[in-house]
Amino acid sequence: MNKSFSQRGISKLTLIEIVVAFVFLIVFINYYWGSLAASRNIKRESDLNLLKKSLEWYWLSESSYPAQDNKWCCVEEKVGEDKCDNFLEEILEYVTAVPEDPLYPRKFKTDQKYCYHYKTINNGRDYKVYIIMEKRGIIETYSPGGKEIEI
Repeated sequence: MNKSFSQRGISKLTLIEIVVAFVFLIVFINYYWGSLAASRNIKRESDLNLLKKSLEWYWLSESSYPAQDNKWCCVEEKVGEDKCDNFLEEILEYVTAVPEDPLYPRKFKTDQKYCYHYKTINNGRDYKVYIIMEKRGIIETYSPGGKEIEI
């Protein structure tokens, strides 16, 4: 009654077959995860352009940017210490919806969140927005005087 696998006609997997299957699985997962990260980065770049255009329209109307001097804030944040002061209320007239990072509010390797970081200087005369890209570092956009804002 106790027949082994080989006696029943089912061959045992060899160590090589297991290793090959495992390697294939790892390669597939890395490819899949990499393509997800690339698509999230494309969304971030598109959102960054949308924020830039919205801020330019705001500037043309108000002659300043939504003031957020002295600290970085997350555009998506609605409450908490990372909330932008009045950014959401002020910018909504110039954009249909405030963009949100695909991984928000997850944190990056440091204590920084995946979000659209925003800061102004000189009482809203200049701004900088930066985002953390997956596997590509940081990209930023800024007004002519906003380049000097340190991240």
